[in-house]
This record gives sequence, structure tokens and C-alpha cells, in this order.
Amino acid sequence: MIVEGSEETLEADLVFLAMGFLGPKETLAEKLGLDRDNRSNVKAECGRFSTNVEGVFAAGDCRRGKSLAVWVINEGRQTAAQVDKQGRI
Repeated sequence: MIVEGSEETLEADLVFLAMGFLGPKETLAEKLGLDRDNRSNVKAECGRFSTNVEGVFAAGDCRRGKSLAVWVINEGRQTAAQVDKQGRI
């Protein structure tokens, strides 16, 4: 539910979103222009986790679908390393 007048814009150098087990929200993927696969997961290169939008990375449930927490944690760590490697932080 959107509450009129509650919108706020925050400046940030880096934003990480935790999407949970329900998969990516359609509106977020659409607003960012992210490519999606036939299961509606965000397409991202495995191992690099980069998407078709420069500076946007995807890992865990939003990239691979529902998964075990250990896989998601591992992908989160790998993604953080890729972000750091590309000088995004």
C-alpha cells in the first residue's frame, strides 16, 4: 500500500536489497529495466552476478529462485567481492 506523501529520495553510493524467498518483485525489475528469465528471476552472470544494467548486481533467490540459505549467503559474499573488485564501493 502506497501512502501518498510518504515517498522519500535518499542519496546513496551503494544499495543492497534483500528480496527474501518470494523472488524478485516485478515492479522493481521493470523499473530498473532488468532482463529476466523464463521463471521471472533476474538474469545475472553466474560468478560475476552482473545484470544487463550497469552497476546492478543480482544474487541469491532473485537470481536463482528459491534456494538454501547457505547458497544465498555464499552468493551474497561472492557478489560483494565482485562489487568491490569493480570499484563500486
